[in-house]
Amino acid sequence: MTPRQHTTGLALGILACWLAWPAAHADVRAQAKQAPVRTTQGQPAAPEPPVASPSVEPMPVESPDAVAPAPQVFVGPPPALVVPTCPEDPPVPVVAIRVRVAACSAPLQEIEYHICVQNTSAAPAHHVLVRNPLPANARFVRASPEPHSTKPELQWRLGTVAPGACRDLTLVLAPTDECDVKNCARVQFEHGQCVTTRIARSVPLPVVPGAELPPGAVPGAPPASKPWEAPAPGAKEEPVPPKGATKLTLNVDGPKQQYANLTAKYQLTVHNTGTAAATRVLVTNPIPMGMTLVSASAGSRLHAGQVAWFLGDLKAGEVRTVQIVLRAKGPGKLCNRATALGDGGLKAEAELCTRFEGVSAVGVEVTDSRDPLPVGQETTYTVVVVNQGSAPVTNVQVKAVIPPGLTLVGATGPSDPPPKDRLPEATAEGQPLPFAPLKTLAPGKEARYQLTVRALRAGDLRFRVEITADQLEAGPVREQESTQVFPVDESVRP
Repeated sequence: MTPRQHTTGLALGILACWLAWPAAHADVRAQAKQAPVRTTQGQPAAPEPPVASPSVEPMPVESPDAVAPAPQVFVGPPPALVVPTCPEDPPVPVVAIRVRVAACSAPLQEIEYHICVQNTSAAPAHHVLVRNPLPANARFVRASPEPHSTKPELQWRLGTVAPGACRDLTLVLAPTDECDVKNCARVQFEHGQCVTTRIARSVPLPVVPGAELPPGAVPGAPPASKPWEAPAPGAKEEPVPPKGATKLTLNVDGPKQQYANLTAKYQLTVHNTGTAAATRVLVTNPIPMGMTLVSASAGSRLHAGQVAWFLGDLKAGEVRTVQIVLRAKGPGKLCNRATALGDGGLKAEAELCTRFEGVSAVGVEVTDSRDPLPVGQETTYTVVVVNQGSAPVTNVQVKAVIPPGLTLVGATGPSDPPPKDRLPEATAEGQPLPFAPLKTLAPGKEARYQLTVRALRAGDLRFRVEITADQLEAGPVREQESTQVFPVDESVRP
């Protein structure tokens, strides 16, 4: 390759890099300080002026008699190009307002409104403002807290509302006539996003044969950074968490394999492993792409494609579990990710991936008759197996696993369970209870099994069921049900 061909190829490569840069990043440019480049004569060349925009100048046509300069030679690997990746945006705040008031009131009697402003998202909402114009036929009497302004409308400036936080307002109006009073309260807030562009303070050093490198420099690598220095007097240092600070852990439990037409239950367990209480704990679970929401446990809120539970305060060592039930839109590997947040920057994340395959001709549903359950009391699990296909299903077998902390009281079903004195040996997962196979299950029919257990200890206990049949070629159908067991001497249940 001639020097002219090498220079032309290098210019074409630079042009291709400029054209491949996304337009969305055209306004974010970092100007790096250029290191002087030595020519073949050993004289430093003038640094190139900084590039102000990504526009491409037309390449000049070289004269046939022009002498091409000697190309630069890089020793070692060339510097890597930084390709921008698609960022993951932080959660967007969502603020809801709810007004509660008596539906009917006597003429000219004072009307009391209870206004709740709640941040139902996992992101703080800033500059929250509640606006309440006075109705034409009512006058302002009092409010708690007092509004920041009363004219031309009532306004409360709430500032920043943390994730999961709720602000309560009480407003009292008095009607001025006997007509119906229509009062409207509205909330507004700000949401912004700050981004940082790092400015490159060094670039890889180009090396020419025979040229000397600075002491300690490595060919093709940026110059070494300065050694660490102690902070200047008066400079702020990063705060050190105090001993005994709160700490949250989060675990997502659910099926690792499931049929695409069946639901998948996921239990989200948040644990305060610190020695102090975690305040205003919020658990969020965005609905994954490719899945739909079927149901969620009590206390959940659905908004903007995510389910949230505001758990309030968690004592040191306290464990709380919530549940979300999802259904896949088709086969494939889908991952469900959840986040737990708390005051003081507490954050924990967990993820569980499930591989959905094929379509099952057998459906199964598991429910418990009592949940939560005090220690020493009984609950009954009902397992319903349904033939969802158009042909009979043969050799249907139900195998239950009773977790440690529960003991079997009795079991019934269309096929017999083993006697108590002939139960299989218990494992770390619990006590297996295999029912005898059901010879056939007609299309559209169901088989109902019931197992009664007694609670021996407190905790979040998982009852599991596995269904096998001749027609389940992709493997058994699995389902589980979570039961919260609490000590009888505690007035507050977990």
